[in-house]
Parts: sequence; structure tokens; C-alpha cells
Amino acid sequence: FVHKVETIGPALLISVISASALANIFAFVFGKTFGGPKLAETLSPNKTWSGVLGSLVGAYCGFSVISAVTL
Repeated sequence: FVHKVETIGPALLISVISASALANIFAFVFGKTFGGPKLAETLSPNKTWSGVLGSLVGAYCGFSVISAVTL
């Protein structure tokens, strides 16, 4: 499929914004739910490795679902 720039631009923007929003939400939920070892306690004492995993899952879900619908 070849998309025109006029149609792919807004869809891509919405996909990236939703990926960012869901990454933050999933990071918070995973970090609070599962806890685990701290990521960098001196820089940000409440960040955990489970939050990093949640962030990756959220970004993937947000981008893939929204891009599948809009692109």
C-alpha cells in the first residue's frame, strides 16, 4: 500500500502520542503493582525495572493498536 503524506501524517502523530501516553500509564501501573529492584535510586527513587518493562509493553500496545486502526 502507498499512503499519501496527507493521510499518514495525522495518523502517525496520533499513534506516537498514544504510545507515549500508554507507556507512562503502563509504567506506573506495573511499577506500583509488581515493584521490584530500583532502576536508579539516586536519580529517581521510585522508578523500578518492572516499570521499564511496563513502559515497553504500553508503548508497543499503544502504537500497534492505534496504527492498525488509523494506518
